Amino acid sequence: MRRSQQLATRFGELNEYLAVADKVTVALEQLNEQLFQQLLGIVEEKLSIALQEILDQPLKFKATADFKRGQATVEFSIDRDGNEEDINRGQGGVRRQCR
Repeated sequence: MRRSQQLATRFGELNEYLAVADKVTVALEQLNEQLFQQLLGIVEEKLSIALQEILDQPLKFKATADFKRGQATVEFSIDRDGNEEDINRGQGGVRRQCR
């Protein structure tokens, strides 16, 4: 009886842990996405400044993140006066994608 009660108590503790573990996993995934977005924001800002200084043009570097099936994908492009440009060609076209 005593062992049975100990096991029941232990199972209760484990169930409480598992209930919290799911919430922690979701919170960590959200934090990961937020930090990744912040990092991309810094990359966009710094590379935009570099492009503007080097090329003396009003360019903005864009990095657009997407999160699917636990993986992040990033699409890079250049914005020139509101027009998106292919990062390799320097003209309108398809975005470059990196995984």
